[in-house]
Amino acid sequence: MPKTLIPNGCKQQAALIAALLLIALHGNGTAWTKEAGTNISSAQACQASEQEISRLKWEVNGMQSSKAAAANAAWLLGLIHLHGAGTRPDLPQAFDWFTRSLDLGGQAWAHAGLAWCHLEACKGEADHEAAAKHIAALRHTHAARADYLDWLLKTRQGLGSLAGSEQLLQRAARAGDIQAQVELGLRAVSDNKPSQAAQHFRQASPLSPSAQTNIRILQQQSVKIQGRYPDARSPAEDIYRAARANHRGDGRPRNYTEAIRLYRLASSKGNLAARKMLELIYSRPGAAGGVDIGWMSQLAHINPVQIAPALAEPPAPGDANRLQRDPSPLFDLLPSHWQKCVRSEAP
Repeated sequence: MPKTLIPNGCKQQAALIAALLLIALHGNGTAWTKEAGTNISSAQACQASEQEISRLKWEVNGMQSSKAAAANAAWLLGLIHLHGAGTRPDLPQAFDWFTRSLDLGGQAWAHAGLAWCHLEACKGEADHEAAAKHIAALRHTHAARADYLDWLLKTRQGLGSLAGSEQLLQRAARAGDIQAQVELGLRAVSDNKPSQAAQHFRQASPLSPSAQTNIRILQQQSVKIQGRYPDARSPAEDIYRAARANHRGDGRPRNYTEAIRLYRLASSKGNLAARKMLELIYSRPGAAGGVDIGWMSQLAHINPVQIAPALAEPPAPGDANRLQRDPSPLFDLLPSHWQKCVRSEAP
């Protein structure tokens, strides 16, 4: 039988169709590709993400879909828009999809999405009271993640150092919560306990890209954290670096109160970047006249000495200068294929 030649353009189209089927029918497609003997690259699959997003929207709105299937599709669309997986990040849209998922019923994880959105001000303003209500509802079905989000909420409220808050984090980790394991790993690094840190990261690594990266950093760099915390006698640059670590949550929970104290100390010793950061922090006060937590969060990754500060790019996957968290406490709930399609501007 003569050999049939297929034009290159048709081959590319066929590959995209195969990638779309891979996403729509088989999640990350591992089992399917083994059965079919086909190796579809992540890049090809991501090219098909727009079609898959359209399919998910159709499933949410389709008359033939069950409520449970529609709720699951809306939940996934919320995760996709929250992280910018195969599309641009859109926090208000993510909030709307999480709300739709909850309204449709059948997807309890939607409470986690809405809790995080209320913490991150997806609709323009943080609402800790609303976040707490969704965390309480989530506790009925996903107690470990609820404990972690509750700990995160209390940290944002400045209550993270209380014994009850610490118990939430430890309990979440004991129950196997991925994000709690990453957090405890970062703490262990901060306490100069790399072996303990690696253990936490290994437990989180099957579902957490940041845990995988942190393991590589520990292995390659033999991370050593200086035991002495900077004080008033320390060089201004050391104090400024400690302020940035508290501001961004590098190797520790974010602590805005401590960050501001250290920025002030560094500024008093002549550090220009610290002075500029303080000016930026207080340039947009909160409604009650104090620090705007949402604005403070946005400032965590800028260069304050630039004339027109721009948000810094997130660290590259192999950046050995900085340990990482996942882009959000919901990232491990995003299917692995979609994780690979997250664009660099994702939150």
